Amino acid sequence: MEIIKAKYSSEDNNWVSLTFSDGSVGQVGTTDGIRRQYTDIFQEYIDNGGTIEPLHTEAELARMEQERINSEAKAYLASTDWYVSRKMEVGTDVPQHILDARQQARDAVVHLPSQKI
Repeated sequence: MEIIKAKYSSEDNNWVSLTFSDGSVGQVGTTDGIRRQYTDIFQEYIDNGGTIEPLHTEAELARMEQERINSEAKAYLASTDWYVSRKMEVGTDVPQHILDARQQARDAVVHLPSQKI
């Protein structure tokens, strides 16, 4: 039985999913203290130049980062909406630093296309 593919299967890189030449799959722990199934065959795979695919592609990581930025920016805008409401209702000006920060937040938001599942 030979490993034909290895890919990280946890965010902390503690587990690697293995695909074998016969189509079967398994997992191996990568740190001490985690039960290590397939340790010998996995070590042979690594010793022979086998690589482990990352859990996420660069494009997925970039999208996740933009989603984080979008979430933080939208939360900031929501938390300062009361300034705009107050301006509309009673005429009290919105402090310039709030206006500037709100514009920065709007500029940071990127509308991402929907992901197909």
